[in-house]
Amino acid sequence: MAGKENKLNKKGNTGKSKIALQELEKTQAFQKAILENAGAMIIATDNKGIITLFNPEAAKKLGYTEDEVLYKKTPLLFHDEKEIREKKQKLIDEFGKKEFNGFDVLVEKARRNLYAEERFNYIKKSGETFPVWLSITQLVNGQKEPTGFLGIAFDISEKIKAEQKFKKTEYLFLQLLNNYPDGTISIIDRDLRFVYTGGELHKLLNADIQMLIGDEIFPFFPQPLRRIIFPMLESIFEDKIFITGFELPYQIANGTYIMDAFPLIEEDGSVNNIGVIIKNISKLKQAEKKLREDLKIERELNELKSRFVSMASHEFRTPLSTVLSSAYLIEKYASEEDQPKREKHVQRIVSSVNMLTDILNDFLSLGKIESGKLEAKFTEFNFSDLVTETVDELKNTLKKEQQIKYTFEGEPSVVLDPSLTKHILINLISNASKFSSDSSVINIKVSRNNGQVMLAVKDNGIGIPEEDQKHLTERFFRARNAQDIQGTGLGLHIVSRYVQMMGGEFRFESEPGIGTEFTVTFKT
Repeated sequence: MAGKENKLNKKGNTGKSKIALQELEKTQAFQKAILENAGAMIIATDNKGIITLFNPEAAKKLGYTEDEVLYKKTPLLFHDEKEIREKKQKLIDEFGKKEFNGFDVLVEKARRNLYAEERFNYIKKSGETFPVWLSITQLVNGQKEPTGFLGIAFDISEKIKAEQKFKKTEYLFLQLLNNYPDGTISIIDRDLRFVYTGGELHKLLNADIQMLIGDEIFPFFPQPLRRIIFPMLESIFEDKIFITGFELPYQIANGTYIMDAFPLIEEDGSVNNIGVIIKNISKLKQAEKKLREDLKIERELNELKSRFVSMASHEFRTPLSTVLSSAYLIEKYASEEDQPKREKHVQRIVSSVNMLTDILNDFLSLGKIESGKLEAKFTEFNFSDLVTETVDELKNTLKKEQQIKYTFEGEPSVVLDPSLTKHILINLISNASKFSSDSSVINIKVSRNNGQVMLAVKDNGIGIPEEDQKHLTERFFRARNAQDIQGTGLGLHIVSRYVQMMGGEFRFESEPGIGTEFTVTFKT
């Protein structure tokens, strides 16, 4: 019986041994599969640092074969000496221990059961280097006795490149934000706080961009403006709307700005941040204003041309008819006794030609003023002599029995534009004659004192209706009581512009039926 029982026990033990062996083989096969197919470099050593395991990934990455390293080399073969020295100093600073050899630097924390994943640069057999994350664990046997170390390293070259690319992109993005020249570019969260922001406008407002991150948006904007734009931005989070070209109703840093805002939609469709661009359009507004002014000037010029054609057809007709009829009559007055009649009609022709010349001169002067081609040319001259000379030239153009009385007080030397000054004199004296009776007196007074020169021309003519006085210097304006008197309606407009060009002041006083006094004052 005992013999049979021993045989049975042996058979049972043999069966269990086979099962255990099969399990061991499965485990070893599994471990081998892990070692051979792992995407990590796995290197094991004994307690002295000699390599006892070197998996295929380590061989592939480092360029060594198992025969070259197994039971011959330590992992220091793959490490940079300078890097090991730097790590050693850190360990000395951390633990105060001085006796660290090269291998100790790698495994000291593992010996102390301190988990550490550290960055190293591995050196290939070819001499090339690449970055890795290395974690080292101490190996123990069944009796908890240290038997060696296991190092697992991952090549992080691609990760480092991706990080560097991301950092570069982030750096460029931050440059875009910080250096945006026409306003601000910002990313804002649901609490209306800055996630990112930058731009020239912050600098104009003396804002510290770094201090703005995490704070409520646009703290330096006018409060009424913030009350307007905050609800608009909140609506973007709720309704995913876009805001384009909203002109801010308040100026910021003396500039005009528009706001564009849009949702930054995440993969799941949610909106946790929005983009906001504040853009300076001051130059655009100025260009728009100039365009409007240019269009206004163009309309005025078109109106001017239209009125000129209308006025010219009317004003030129009378003197040309006079020239034609007088020339015809002169031909008829052939005898010597008709000489007085001939002289009368010659004078009428001369007067009509002068009238046409005056009309054309007015239009030429207006054209130069409107085109900006006429500028005041200041020079020193004798004002008294200029007035005397002009009065003498105009005497033959006065009506019958009209007289000019002229007085001058003070120093005659002035610094003005003599040509423009003479034109002003001619126009004011001609108007005084035109709108006064045949026997009237025209008074001219010039005085220079207290740093000013004043010219006054006074007539006793028909005067200007009170309701027309405010329009007197407008182009082509004719007072209602002057419609039947020859004229273009440009003379006083040109006079006022000439006075303005020389920095003077033009004013008048008038009473219908009594007369008008025009006064021009210059600082000199």
